[in-house]
Amino acid sequence: MQRGSSTLSLTLLLALLAACSRAVIRPEKTLETHTGPGAQAEPPAAPPQTPEAPPAQETPPPAAPTAPPAAPPAGPVVRFDFDSARLTPAARAELDRFAADWKAGRFAHRLLVEGHCDERGTEEYNVVLGQKRADAVRRYLAALGVPHEGLDAVSFGRNRPLVPRSDEAAWAANRRAHVRLAGEQRTDAGTVGTP
Repeated sequence: MQRGSSTLSLTLLLALLAACSRAVIRPEKTLETHTGPGAQAEPPAAPPQTPEAPPAQETPPPAAPTAPPAAPPAGPVVRFDFDSARLTPAARAELDRFAADWKAGRFAHRLLVEGHCDERGTEEYNVVLGQKRADAVRRYLAALGVPHEGLDAVSFGRNRPLVPRSDEAAWAANRRAHVRLAGEQRTDAGTVGTP
């Protein structure tokens, strides 16, 4: 019997030790048991965080970088009717605006007036018609006060189409005179000459 009671005592001792080692920890009670009776409960500590940079001082935002000066705007493109070098009312209005800007000092460049044609007609005919268109624009600008000696005119005939197609819309777009400022990049990768 002694053996049975020692087994029973040992079992009870082990059960008691096991019960004591498995204490249920409740968050609200945990702080009290660690800080002592009557202590105020504090919120649980936050997980460790990486250190933050010190707050920036209030400074005005940096000034926007200054943009390089804008290139002078391209000159006007005026359209012509089929087989004509007469300036339309819309072309005259466009040239009037350009001449007013010129007189106001917005441009200090030499000008080149390029005359263009559509693909219909012979090469020789289109070169002559393109020159008539360029000359009409040059004369009109000179009459508005743009210095004649700063105006050059050249014809490209049908050789530099703006729209390389063969339909009415393309032909209408290609019948034009383009006023270019000296140094302006052309769409055909050339550069208008400078004085």
